[in-house]
Amino acid sequence: MHYNQSSQVDKQASPPPPRPFTLVQYNCLGSWDVFLSLFGSFSQMAITPSIVALQDPLVYRSKLLSFQLYTCCSPSSVNVAKPRLTFYVLSTFLSTITLLPKGFGRNNIMALELFTQEGLFGPSMVGFMIVNSYSTKRQSDNT
Repeated sequence: MHYNQSSQVDKQASPPPPRPFTLVQYNCLGSWDVFLSLFGSFSQMAITPSIVALQDPLVYRSKLLSFQLYTCCSPSSVNVAKPRLTFYVLSTFLSTITLLPKGFGRNNIMALELFTQEGLFGPSMVGFMIVNSYSTKRQSDNT
């Protein structure tokens, strides 16, 4: 039997492949049917989305809906009962990263900063920011 020590070292020295990371962005139009259809479709996907960035999420009795397997992160705004956007983060993905939600004092913009020692897209990228923004129509002062 021939033993090649260099091939053993190469296998051990190579970095682990990055964990699958998928992001889905969708506008739910405030609809129960759209929300359920979107999250229901994830069961048919090969890889469950790590993060779902929603616009016009469904709000019931001033609360965002929860969905099995996901943790909801939304901007906190005292003056507005209904957020324009939110993030849903896969709970198993959340257990492998450090997440810092960032609000901007408005209901139409929010960011998530993700950190991991291994990196999301390789070891050189340990931090990553996702911004979810909802465009609102503003009237000009000249009208």
